Amino acid sequence: MIIYDRIIKSIYLDIAQLHLDSKECAAAVKTMESYLNRVSYPPADGWLLAGIAAKECGKLADTKRYFEQGVKYYPRDPLLRFNLGQVYFYEKDYAGADRVWSALADTVHDPSLYYLRAVAARKQNDLEAAEKYIHSALMLDTKA
Repeated sequence: MIIYDRIIKSIYLDIAQLHLDSKECAAAVKTMESYLNRVSYPPADGWLLAGIAAKECGKLADTKRYFEQGVKYYPRDPLLRFNLGQVYFYEKDYAGADRVWSALADTVHDPSLYYLRAVAARKQNDLEAAEKYIHSALMLDTKA
């Protein structure tokens, strides 16, 4: 019964992804809400997909809540942290974004992360950090 239950619950993730692929964000959000109500301990992918579905529908408060819950349960997950930091960034909570992203320093080496961190540092008048981040971004960005 436990294996059957896990399979049924994982189908929700597949269905939500199909909705997102079909540009049906409202259906994806509804599917993920149903999934999160049925699963005691959702995996990191569940929180991530719920946040992405909410973001696609323009539901920033729900997006933030899903990513925050995901980071609470999976503090080392780089995708949850990156996305939560983006939410804080777009809310102009640059210190919050930097706090979330700082845990990614040793695991994620993506130019877009460093570009965002440079802007956040600049918005906080930390020009030294902004210069360091933009330099890192340029070193990683093959198109720059």
